[in-house]
Amino acid sequence: NCIVTSHGHVMLPAPDAVTACLDSLLTIAAGGWDLERIAEPQCLAEMQDFHDPALISHVLRSYCRPGAPPAPDGTPVWALDIPKVCRFRARQLFEAAASWREADFMAQWSA
Repeated sequence: NCIVTSHGHVMLPAPDAVTACLDSLLTIAAGGWDLERIAEPQCLAEMQDFHDPALISHVLRSYCRPGAPPAPDGTPVWALDIPKVCRFRARQLFEAAASWREADFMAQWSA
């Protein structure tokens, strides 16, 4: 997944930046946001001091799905895609411990 800037340039976000932004989103959302109705403007406002707005929008598009119904004023609303987030975390765990056997991983994951 890439980010297209306002000038039309294409960038690949650094994996660590995506991880940090997703972690921030999950931390803030755990404070009481409805994970099925994450308002993009609110998310941008709360996270822009820590992450570039283009990266925040990228993480929303990559790890959420469009919320339904959309906000009455047309504001983008997102629903956290739990399976995508879990696959992302599982991939991180496998990369960190590449020598894990699948059975060991599954035992640890389900604990």
